[in-house]
Amino acid sequence: MFIFVGPAKIRGQKVPIHQVVIQHMESKGDWVHEKTYIDKIVSRVMFSTEKNPATGIEDQRMDREYLVVLKRR
Repeated sequence: MFIFVGPAKIRGQKVPIHQVVIQHMESKGDWVHEKTYIDKIVSRVMFSTEKNPATGIEDQRMDREYLVVLKRR
């Protein structure tokens, strides 16, 4: 199974979603983590803002995304 995941930030705190997905799937007992590939995003900006319009907090774009590879046991 392949899962693309991007990093998350909640109120300035980074949340390693790719690690959460791996732990969750392995805890089910059916899946084992094989590898995680990291893609550094050079420039995929569709629009740019200084502040997030929803929160008013300084906006930061994703600088990388993860491809999590899992294998069924």
